[in-house]
Amino acid sequence: FPLLRRTLRLLRQNLDEEAKIMKDVPGWKVGESLFHTDRWVPPTLDELYYLRPAAEMDNEKFGLQYYV
Repeated sequence: FPLLRRTLRLLRQNLDEEAKIMKDVPGWKVGESLFHTDRWVPPTLDELYYLRPAAEMDNEKFGLQYYV
């Protein structure tokens, strides 16, 4: 399950980054969902890579198309 592992690693890194960004906001709870559901909703690529450089997201979205 390498893709699931990578997804979970990216989500963890996003939580760490969110904690750094929002540390001064009173009442902010890191990782708390804005939606009220117990169901797992797989994140989109945009959600996974929103805190990363744009080139990294483009590479993940388009991959080998750059070489064709």
